[in-house]
Amino acid sequence: MAATLSAISSLVLRLKVQPPRSLLSICKGLHPNLHHQPARLAHRPSGLLATRLPTHLSQFNRPFMSSQPRASSQETMRSIGMEWYELSTARKIQWDLGDSKDAKWGWVIYRCTYKPELDGYWESFKCFVNQKSRQEIAKSDAPEIAEKLDWVFVEDPELEGASREELKRRFRAWARTEQPNIDSPGGACRGSRYTYFIQVDEGALLSFNGHVNIVRGWQDPPPPEEAMDEFGEVIDNEDWMMMQASMIAPYFYIELDNDESWYVHYSAPPHGMCVW
Repeated sequence: MAATLSAISSLVLRLKVQPPRSLLSICKGLHPNLHHQPARLAHRPSGLLATRLPTHLSQFNRPFMSSQPRASSQETMRSIGMEWYELSTARKIQWDLGDSKDAKWGWVIYRCTYKPELDGYWESFKCFVNQKSRQEIAKSDAPEIAEKLDWVFVEDPELEGASREELKRRFRAWARTEQPNIDSPGGACRGSRYTYFIQVDEGALLSFNGHVNIVRGWQDPPPPEEAMDEFGEVIDNEDWMMMQASMIAPYFYIELDNDESWYVHYSAPPHGMCVW
């Protein structure tokens, strides 16, 4: 029964999005659709769908926080005069950034293929991500968050064919440089920026369905003795999934600021892909 509910809920979430397009066609068609976002749930879900969403998502609580905003954000929220669940995507990012002058938002994006014939694809991809997000922000009610937007495009020929485990090690080293207390008990929460990264390999750049790989940077594989269930099936580590390239955008960035949103949108590779 639980499996049936999960399947139905997953289908409901996907009925509101359009079919994926190739990455190249997306890049070539930048100007007409840059501000488009997939439809999102406007109201609290009910029935079968409500069983799929974690309790705190259904109640619109702020992820990684108590029922009260952090002290540095209280004045901002008072000036906005709204609760978390009432905020637009841009306002949520603004709240998440707080009052720190050095705070940034955006994911690290690793290029993992360096064939010369793919250079044009990569440049088009970077242009697509940057222009799409900035045009969306410019039309939002908090355009100032563009000043702190930082999609970190990492280009290093040593990453040719890099495994996700190699990328995780590199990502963690970068995160610790940016947030020295990220491993400390009670230290800074990781949030979306320091929890996930994007892998763009050859398959992604050439993909017919315009996908990239999004990876949970701190999720290690289970030890060998726990890698199989009682039926001898390999346990899915759930540490990465394919997602539509157009989802490298503010709305999905802040959606994943809540850890449990990963499980709401997770679609097991290699056959599944998140297209929310």
